[in-house]
Amino acid sequence: MSQKQTSGAPGPAGGQGPTPAPGNAQGLGKVPNNPVLAKTPEQLDPEQLSPEQLTPEQLTPRELAGHNRISTQALTSVAKVAAARVLAVPAAQVRVGWNDEGGLLALSISSVISAPPLSAVSRDAARFLPEGSIIARATAAKARIQSQVEYLSGSRLSRVDVRISGLLMREDGRVS
Repeated sequence: MSQKQTSGAPGPAGGQGPTPAPGNAQGLGKVPNNPVLAKTPEQLDPEQLSPEQLTPEQLTPRELAGHNRISTQALTSVAKVAAARVLAVPAAQVRVGWNDEGGLLALSISSVISAPPLSAVSRDAARFLPEGSIIARATAAKARIQSQVEYLSGSRLSRVDVRISGLLMREDGRVS
């Protein structure tokens, strides 16, 4: 048999499945002779799959046994980046602390916040009014930071405290 195979016979390396001829777009992404690979995940019988191929909904408690843990360092990195994006500052300007609050995590953030120079505000105040005051922006940032950290880490936070430690002047007008 030649190196180019179009049947379901074992390939040159002994693996299963066809090797479609070059330019044969119909053969790409589908292996009709393999019942597992020829179906979408929703069409599959969980009995035909290994635990690695199952979706989380198809796993039994035995296959879910064990622990998943995210280190404090990883959580801190996620929180720093989320806060930096929301406050429009470099991540190096953000400090993060964690506390246990009744089994949930309480996040404390100390950071500078970006703001336009007062001279720019006095020239065109309407340009900066929609963002609101520093305190209004910090208050709104708490919910956005909490949402992002919970989404990215899968952890539930009891609260987020934001302490503004200074202003980072930005000439480009980006304040949030």
